[in-house]
Amino acid sequence: MLIGLLALSSAACDPPDTPVPPVMTLKIWDVESSVHEQFFKNWTRALSVSDLAPVSEDPVDTMHTVWFDQPLSAPAPVRQEVVLFDLDWTQPLTNPIPSQDYKPVPNANFISVVADEMTNTNQFFGDGVTAHAVRYWHGQCSFRQPWEPVFEGIASGIMDGFADQGLPWGALSVTREYMAMQPNFIGYSTNIEHGFVLESYFEIGTLLGDIYFEANPAYTFDVTSNGLVSVHNQHQGVVIVSDVANLKPTVQSALQNEIADEIAARINDELTFPLELPGLGCNPADSPSQQKEMCHQVISDFGVPIIEDALVSAGYSPGDAANKAKGAVNGLTADNFTCDEALSVCAFHPIVQRVNVLPDELEFVFAGEPAYSLPLERDRVTLYEILPDLIGQLEGGATLPPLCHEPMGRDDGVIPLFQLGEAQVL
Repeated sequence: MLIGLLALSSAACDPPDTPVPPVMTLKIWDVESSVHEQFFKNWTRALSVSDLAPVSEDPVDTMHTVWFDQPLSAPAPVRQEVVLFDLDWTQPLTNPIPSQDYKPVPNANFISVVADEMTNTNQFFGDGVTAHAVRYWHGQCSFRQPWEPVFEGIASGIMDGFADQGLPWGALSVTREYMAMQPNFIGYSTNIEHGFVLESYFEIGTLLGDIYFEANPAYTFDVTSNGLVSVHNQHQGVVIVSDVANLKPTVQSALQNEIADEIAARINDELTFPLELPGLGCNPADSPSQQKEMCHQVISDFGVPIIEDALVSAGYSPGDAANKAKGAVNGLTADNFTCDEALSVCAFHPIVQRVNVLPDELEFVFAGEPAYSLPLERDRVTLYEILPDLIGQLEGGATLPPLCHEPMGRDDGVIPLFQLGEAQVL
């Protein structure tokens, strides 16, 4: 059901009750020296090259070891990962240079190490500077999406946008000459700008002549106070040759507002499930706060037997279904609900705690570790453990992948660079 994520047709913020894991320590060393850096707080953290002093300008094939460690006093393991990137950003990451830092980077390597695991000794970044390290907290439950379908949806959506607007600005045709997209990891400490960058070239045919423009925007992902995904434009990067139609202000506005809003809306729509069940009607004319409070109250009062029956139908034992149904309902808050205006029924959506921009996938974190949180987090884990089976029963066979306790880490590799050639809208 989420496979079509972002199939468009046209400073970090954590929701309430977000748990905080213990301080972690990242260690990097070769045969002569080592670098230790502590990671605080609960969100993704980035380090500039200056923080990894002494800077590792080691000869080619120097062997390094990476260790991401949690304190012995920690009450439970923490599902976290550090990724080190071969990205030699020489300027302060707190002040990105758009022409340098908001551009796709070919052949950029990365390695991964997970919490409390000694990584195999790597020949990593032996020919340059270990420039960038990012900590990701996966938590217990999340949804992960590889970058390729995400970028495919964005690319097709941009072209569909031209068509939907009836070839704007008096255009006779719009041709995409080239487009490239790549995840981006700019940021320092907790001031992060994790998202993606886009490099594109278009030709627009008009009665006044052909117009050529380049757009190199950068976008970041964030989370609203009620657990929805938001997208922010960090840079437009528009250059237009022979702008006979004065397109630049319009293109910049579209990149900054409409495209960012559309991406966020599509993500949130894909993460929302209408509940077409008896007693779960809602009034689209009510305020959003009234809608979600009413839906939550109805589920709190009557949801346990509905969920219990669905789980029994999915193969759970009656006793297990009863316990998990109670835990799942306790794991819900009013922010999990909205009113589907088209159907006039309550709709459920996960509360997104964090968006992790990883080198090979985009991750939406739904639940952390119960040991570092309020009791609510334990029930949230139960909710997302059963959600794929529950959606399968209530949505007529719709499928979700497992959301909880999935393996961490990834094979060392190259940051993907998604590239497209010519395409035309007539």
